[in-house]
Amino acid sequence: MEKKLFLTRRCMGFWSGMMFALSLSLPLGAAAGQEGGSNRFLIQLGGDVPPDLALMIAEAGGSLDAIYPQIGIAIARSDHPDFAVMLEGSEQVPRVTRDESLQWVPDAASLSAEVATLVGGMNQIPPSDPEDAVAFGLQWNMQVIQAPVAWAAGQFGDPGVKVAVLDTGIDFTHQELEGRVDLVNSASFVSNSACGPVAASSILDFNLHGTFVSSQITTNNVIIAGVAPSTEIVAVKVLDCLGSGSFLDVIAGILYTADLEDVAVQNLSLGARFPKQAAGPLVAALNKAVNYANSRGQLVVAAACEAVGPCGNEALNLNRDKNYTSIPAQSGAAIAIYATTSTDELAEYSDFGNSGTWIGAPGGDGDNLATLVLGACSQFSVYGLCAGSNEKYLAAAGTSFAAPLVAGVAALIDGKDENLGSLNGGDLKTKLAKSADDLGKRGVDLVFSHGRLNAGIAVQD
Repeated sequence: MEKKLFLTRRCMGFWSGMMFALSLSLPLGAAAGQEGGSNRFLIQLGGDVPPDLALMIAEAGGSLDAIYPQIGIAIARSDHPDFAVMLEGSEQVPRVTRDESLQWVPDAASLSAEVATLVGGMNQIPPSDPEDAVAFGLQWNMQVIQAPVAWAAGQFGDPGVKVAVLDTGIDFTHQELEGRVDLVNSASFVSNSACGPVAASSILDFNLHGTFVSSQITTNNVIIAGVAPSTEIVAVKVLDCLGSGSFLDVIAGILYTADLEDVAVQNLSLGARFPKQAAGPLVAALNKAVNYANSRGQLVVAAACEAVGPCGNEALNLNRDKNYTSIPAQSGAAIAIYATTSTDELAEYSDFGNSGTWIGAPGGDGDNLATLVLGACSQFSVYGLCAGSNEKYLAAAGTSFAAPLVAGVAALIDGKDENLGSLNGGDLKTKLAKSADDLGKRGVDLVFSHGRLNAGIAVQD
């Protein structure tokens, strides 16, 4: 049966002042200090792990959940009102901090999206050439970054060089992602989900954000092409069905991923913005987790913050306004990715500046398919946009979709025969910058940092 693309438009909610469909991708953060009644605690260790740590925690009215000696912390839980006060203050445990939950990606109330529905489906062997994907002609983002040039050079990625997507999970049953996800190493670190314990423990995407992000990296080339179509991804679920999650969930996911041997890149298309004076132990622990991943040879790619909700009312020039920190974009050794438009302009919603971002990539803008980004939609989404079908797609814009393009190209670089997993995060960071296109406008060095991603040049180095 011939494959045809039938596009329908459905809109749920709207963010005032923002372009149609932006809300699908915008990384958000709840205001700092919202504890959400969490009964979990970050325990800072003063040195080596005390041999009687579990007993110390029990005597203070709690229980030990996990120990991460690589960054000098432990996680405990307790409902005792004085737990932190009773435990902290010694050389062994200098400080105890209650965990906080944030809205890292949009919730249902702010969702709006274009829905692209496929009539037909994957009833034949998918094309090996990504350019033969049915809707490739609409994927201006892949064309702008010269992905076809990389493919023409035989660079499609390697299954042994993987990208971990730390997000809301992945719909690995979607026709674009079936067989592209490493299910053995995928895991969920969601401690509490608004959709219940099954949704928390499963790596399936009950939101839709993680599925969309993943399809920018790899696909089966049915309707859309991913930039690194032979690359496998690892689903590391750190956010729940509504796009929220705790600091400790995200930290645990990063640390788990850091010890996966085949993962070269971690992609975090999520974020929040904090006044620097409000950034406390939880932000510090996140920085340490990112640095640990870097020490393990992995590149941590994160979306730059955007001008929406708790991320602020305007995109920040990070060269001028240094009063805020964006996490995880500016956490430790992570590289922050700003978004560009279909005309290679800076997206109006994206933070920018060479003091806070590394390179840019297409994130989209506007209100039509010609300027938005296409991605796969999870049929398990609680929003109901794509219920019951593994053949649906969304069109949206945001830095969330710029970051995975960079992560995918990094995997292409590391997956070349002469490299094949031998490059570390620093190597990949340098190659991405050296191969980026100098946009040559508006004071390039200050606005566009090292330039805009170019996959064709990146694989030639």
